[in-house]
Amino acid sequence: MSVIKPMQIRSCFRHIGMFTALASFVATASAGPVAIRAARWLDVDSGRIQSHATLVVDGGHIASVNPDQLPPDIEVIDLGYAILFPGLMDMHIHLMDEPDADWIRQRAYETQATWALRAARNAN
Repeated sequence: MSVIKPMQIRSCFRHIGMFTALASFVATASAGPVAIRAARWLDVDSGRIQSHATLVVDGGHIASVNPDQLPPDIEVIDLGYAILFPGLMDMHIHLMDEPDADWIRQRAYETQATWALRAARNAN
């Protein structure tokens, strides 16, 4: 049984962060489809790390994984030895907070009803 070392964990989170940032960039900056290549990818259906990953992202969504052929004019981003985690989303969000407010005072002086109304407004 192998032991995961702290350095490996940090490296994994660094790659997750890089991919999340890259996916956000691709989703917002690209006019057309983009192919993202990496050495490996997590196949969530099988639960295994697979070799040779190519993801095609179109319109902010994963259009295909490891297609047989890429369109001739598609932009290709090569991440080298990174591991891709297709579909990973950053779900950490604070809908109840105001960006520039004093969050400690908000918790002390506001009601749960105020938080719920603000969260509903910020979710739009």
